[in-house]
Amino acid sequence: AAMELVDDPDRQKLNLRMVDQVDQLFVLSRFLVRTAFLGERIRVAPVEADLLQTNTDMLEDTSHRQVGKRPRPGPASPSDRAVAALATLDDSLTDRIADRRFDGGLRIALIHQVMLQDLVSGIRAFDELVAERERLLATRALIRIGDG
Repeated sequence: AAMELVDDPDRQKLNLRMVDQVDQLFVLSRFLVRTAFLGERIRVAPVEADLLQTNTDMLEDTSHRQVGKRPRPGPASPSDRAVAALATLDDSLTDRIADRRFDGGLRIALIHQVMLQDLVSGIRAFDELVAERERLLATRALIRIGDG
């Protein structure tokens, strides 16, 4: 592994970008989880839960691609479903803001909206890095044990 990194600076840079992106996703996810429990009796709204599920599907799809599995068949990709779930969340929050009744969870829901948008774009960026890695590896000869 050390020889591959030294011998291929492009791959080294790409690996570092991937690690940085995973780190960013971890920080965002951790903040989202920590803020999920602020306030009493505030539950995750169904639209937020749907969006969290699409994030999971996006990560699973990326993971499958990274190990060479084909994406699951379906009418829409996990990324497309996440964009649609974000739009649903935005509409839901617009309705909650327009409703003049007290909504104790609105402030945290707005914070989560920003975090979830960042998570979706971060997962999409990571998926692009995986695709870039696939293209890079297709142009490089793999180093086997005993090469050198």
